[in-house]
Amino acid sequence: MVVAWLEISPQGDVRVSAPDLLEPGELNDEQRAVAHRRLANELYDGWGSVQPRRYDFDGHIFRKQGGVAPQMEWNPHTKQMKLVFYFGMQRSMHIAMTPVKEFTDDPWLGE
Repeated sequence: MVVAWLEISPQGDVRVSAPDLLEPGELNDEQRAVAHRRLANELYDGWGSVQPRRYDFDGHIFRKQGGVAPQMEWNPHTKQMKLVFYFGMQRSMHIAMTPVKEFTDDPWLGE
């Protein structure tokens, strides 16, 4: 389970935070709500300490400077951003971001 917050400044500085809960197992509705609150709190409480970074960007793929592995993918035609997550030796996951006008403390609104 992952929740993410991404901001890109007009100057190209990227701030991203993505707290996760790896392998939570089977969760009932109450446990899932607790996990959601925990991740949302981690995201919100930690945002102030997230430092901006620079990435190499080719118009589609963001990579760490001098790096090879994609960190984010941008589709300029659909205006869709995807974060790329790497969990150990497992296959990477591409998670679509949803644009919002302002942050909310419940990133699962509408789920």
